[in-house]
Amino acid sequence: MGEPIVHYHWKADPEGDLLAVFDEITAGVTHVGTSHSIAIMKSYPGEMTQRPTLSPDPNGKTFIRVPAPGRLKELDAVFEQTAGVRRPTSACEPLASYRSEKPRSINDEGLELLIFRISGTMHGADTSASIGKALRRAVMSVLGNDAPPAVHGHNGRKHVGWLPLPDVGHSHATGRIVGVGIMLPQGLDTEQRHVTMRGIARLHDLRLPDGRLAQLLYPAPAQRLPVALTRKTWTQPSTTWATVTPVVLDRPPKKLTDDRVCNALSESLHFAGYPKPQDIKVSKFSMFRGAPPAFRVPAAKPRYHALVRFQESVVGPVIAGRLRYFGVGLFRPLPQLDMGSAP
Repeated sequence: MGEPIVHYHWKADPEGDLLAVFDEITAGVTHVGTSHSIAIMKSYPGEMTQRPTLSPDPNGKTFIRVPAPGRLKELDAVFEQTAGVRRPTSACEPLASYRSEKPRSINDEGLELLIFRISGTMHGADTSASIGKALRRAVMSVLGNDAPPAVHGHNGRKHVGWLPLPDVGHSHATGRIVGVGIMLPQGLDTEQRHVTMRGIARLHDLRLPDGRLAQLLYPAPAQRLPVALTRKTWTQPSTTWATVTPVVLDRPPKKLTDDRVCNALSESLHFAGYPKPQDIKVSKFSMFRGAPPAFRVPAAKPRYHALVRFQESVVGPVIAGRLRYFGVGLFRPLPQLDMGSAP
């Protein structure tokens, strides 16, 4: 059984006697949907007494039938035709999309991660930057002069993330890139999102740095996927995260002592939009089997693997450092660990 009390809220205050009119209408409502759903309805002014759980959103993943103009006329016509015996599919009751308003973790607002399987390549995670840049070039080639700032990365603060996804973290992991994730930034305006999605939808092949063509496939809904191609692998809320590819420090210290490197890495995370971690441990090697050592990832600046713990849960993807938009500085969530005993 679900919660028997349901609240609906409109961001408008009724004027004059409108609330009394609502009450007269709702007093005559005996059920919702079918006669099995007995209901008592009441209208009130003011704000809701509790936080909403669903809100209208054109990009939402939850769908609810809502009345559209002409619905009352349609119901009258259906009743006359069927004497109320059956309820045919409605033309004036479309599905509207809503987003879940569950208690949020940090960075959990408007984030989208589109994941594609990649075939025809044996590139490893140490080539993430070159694969990520090739992916951006491919979308820019499709869009041409229509490419928005979020795609080409100039004259804008919001950037699409082009994230190669390697196979790491299990006993047979090889570190091979098995997919790519395209991360749309938070708060991307409707026009930029529309143009970007249009370009992504037309993308089927990817020209690799070695000149070969790889194929990009969007997984079918029921398809069984490797862990690396599962969205929650990169987005699941957690306070503890570890790097799959090393973070290239935005502002490396002059002396690379452990304390100064940890501070610089904390600044890179903060600069990327995340809170500064409570604890950081840096290393040349990732905690994930199959991930490349830091020194194998080409970069002009110092780079380090890291294990970090935030005070509050953070929703991914978590990316940090100079090459973060191309998958270098990519983190994965970990179970809660005792940082004091972590390697």
